[in-house]
Amino acid sequence: MAGQAGTLPARRLRFVAQRLLIHVGVALWIVVLVLALQILPMERYPEVAGTQRIDAAELCLRQSEAQDGACAVTRRSTLPDPISADSDTVATYRINLTVDDRTHLQALLIPRASDSLQVTVNGTVLTPTRDASEPLWHDWNKPTFIGLPAPVLRDGDTTIEIALRRANEGRLALYPFYVGNAAVLQAEWLEQFATGPGTIRMNWATTLIQVLASLALWRMSPRSLGFGWLALTMGAALVFGSEWAFPNLAPQHPLWVAVWCFSIQAMVYFIFRFLLGFFGDPSRMYLRLMHGVIVLNTLVLIVNRPMLGFAPGAIFFAGVAVLALLTLGWLLSLPRRGGKQPHMTLFFMFSLASALAATVWIDAFWPPGTVLAPLGPQAMTILIIGLSWSLLQRFDELRRQRDRLHASLAEQVEQKSAELEATYAALAQQSQRRLITQERQRIMLDLHDGIGGQLVNTLAYMENSGHQDPVLQNAIEDALRDMGLMIDSLHLEDDIPVMLGMIRNRLEPLLHRHKAQFAWQVDATTRLDNQTPSDVLALMRIVQEAISNAVKHSSATVITVQSEDRAIRITDNGCGFDTSKASEALPSDSGLGLRGMRQRAADIGIQLDVRSSGSGTVVHLFW
Repeated sequence: MAGQAGTLPARRLRFVAQRLLIHVGVALWIVVLVLALQILPMERYPEVAGTQRIDAAELCLRQSEAQDGACAVTRRSTLPDPISADSDTVATYRINLTVDDRTHLQALLIPRASDSLQVTVNGTVLTPTRDASEPLWHDWNKPTFIGLPAPVLRDGDTTIEIALRRANEGRLALYPFYVGNAAVLQAEWLEQFATGPGTIRMNWATTLIQVLASLALWRMSPRSLGFGWLALTMGAALVFGSEWAFPNLAPQHPLWVAVWCFSIQAMVYFIFRFLLGFFGDPSRMYLRLMHGVIVLNTLVLIVNRPMLGFAPGAIFFAGVAVLALLTLGWLLSLPRRGGKQPHMTLFFMFSLASALAATVWIDAFWPPGTVLAPLGPQAMTILIIGLSWSLLQRFDELRRQRDRLHASLAEQVEQKSAELEATYAALAQQSQRRLITQERQRIMLDLHDGIGGQLVNTLAYMENSGHQDPVLQNAIEDALRDMGLMIDSLHLEDDIPVMLGMIRNRLEPLLHRHKAQFAWQVDATTRLDNQTPSDVLALMRIVQEAISNAVKHSSATVITVQSEDRAIRITDNGCGFDTSKASEALPSDSGLGLRGMRQRAADIGIQLDVRSSGSGTVVHLFW
């Protein structure tokens, strides 16, 4: 016991070390993926034919209350040039262009800017103006295309001013932009819009459909597959994606900001709970770790103060990254299921989505240019594909389970059907036997009370009236014995030893009258092949005829009845007879007659051998 107690902490230490190594490996894997994304064949700000890329501008920083031109800071800025600012800061970028041909200055394309922008060309504002009391219009999530009308242009120098503001504390940043041919820039704008806001809104619509589908599936099966967790996952993704897809429709209240932040970590947590129900895991360690990280992350939001030189938002999103790492580490530690590893496919999908999402976090909180571009929309696409794939895998597994269950049920139905048929057949046989038994009872009663009673009355009349007729008396007694044999056969059906005992009981008075006795050697296992009641009755008639002949005609004193499994032998110590003459005699000469006995034996498929001499007769029946 002491040795076991000593090894338990060691086992726990090894387990924790293994899990720690797994998560370190997962973190390194995410770093590798992020680095791999940076070597993709794509330029951060590519040249566009027929346009001019603007990479530098004069920056003027001022407070929103200050007059235009009253710059607190003025400097030459190389784009992008992110600036930490609050809601009162206005960053104005001024560019002077000398254009000889106005066809080279038809439009303006700004791929990225944070957050709300206002474009002025030669003193003319080309973006919609809003009242100061109204919320700022967010432009950070989409490229901006502005056509330059001819009246605002002039020969020689053209001045373009781009003013940036934001509604809260954060970054102001203008990225390299383009001026030039309108058709070329509009085509570029459409492409950027499709890969950016278009993809985001498509993901948002897909997520909404999956929310509704998950709720419908959960409604139909509340306790299976974790559809409730999937619906919560998609609901959290819907809230999170709303800020990206429709930032100008989202509420500007601080409560919405808190809900939006919580939706990010809730989405990761709900994914973990969905996968936990999907794969199953008896360990609750990861669930406890998840809860601990969520509590710490919540405290970071509540305190809302920089920690260790990092902004609260950076720390919060780092906590979300820890939740993602825990989920990926848990997926990686799962065992195989039936020789397969479906969780590995999800691991690769979700790790790629995490790496894509990490580019957004790096772009937002690290120095500009650290990553080529934030790939948040693609992260959400991969995440949706991963969840959809997991559902398809689960449905495929359910289909296989259904097929196995269907085959098992079909086998059980077939088995039970066979059992029911056998039961119905047995019931039918039982009913038939009951009817036969009832009919036999009726026949026995009719024989006993009808013909049997008349024969007994006739025999009693002969004895009481003094009219003795030995031949008639013997015939009546034989008829009574034969009728008793028939009644016994109806009652006992096919039990040969018992039928032999009944014959003995009925013939004992006859033997006693002729001063003879039985030597009884009957085996309880005697049975005919394919035995039927009619065959047993025919066999008993042969036995009864042999015993009656021995008593009446051979003056025997001892009649031996022997039976074996497949034979019956009747032996007497009488005077014997000539078997050749007896075979030719008519039945009326000696009861049934030897010829009749042979015929009955042949009818039921048995052999009859009769041997007689002066010392007695042997009747041997065998089959």
